Amino acid sequence: MTDPHPTSPTAVPELSVDEVHALTTRPDLDLAHRTLWLLLYELGPTEVRLADLLALDVPAVNLSARAIITESRKTGGPVAGQFSERAAGMLDALIGDRAAGPVFTARAGQRLTREIAADYFRSVTGGQSLHALRLNGQRHATS
Repeated sequence: MTDPHPTSPTAVPELSVDEVHALTTRPDLDLAHRTLWLLLYELGPTEVRLADLLALDVPAVNLSARAIITESRKTGGPVAGQFSERAAGMLDALIGDRAAGPVFTARAGQRLTREIAADYFRSVTGGQSLHALRLNGQRHATS
């Protein structure tokens, strides 16, 4: 059987903290995507994965504690992660006054999909994979 995720961590291009910062602070790019990217990077060392973030609903975000607690799409168990003050500010702007619904939405208000998120990231970065954010977040945390 082949591995559904054949990319090894060593095959993923390095993204520096400065590169992630530059991507996530570009005002010409969609806020939902930039926030997703920052969280993928910051939560890379945790069990929170892309599918978990895309499935995140507003009540699972605690801005004052700078934390999320949600259910893992992979295991079905709880997953949690802490995020930065900067990510909290971006989430606050993204969520606004909403008390329910998906955190990450596409322009039409529908939940952001993996395909749309991946295509947008590839188009902005010249072909990089969203997986690179999580792996580089893991690398950064262990260095």
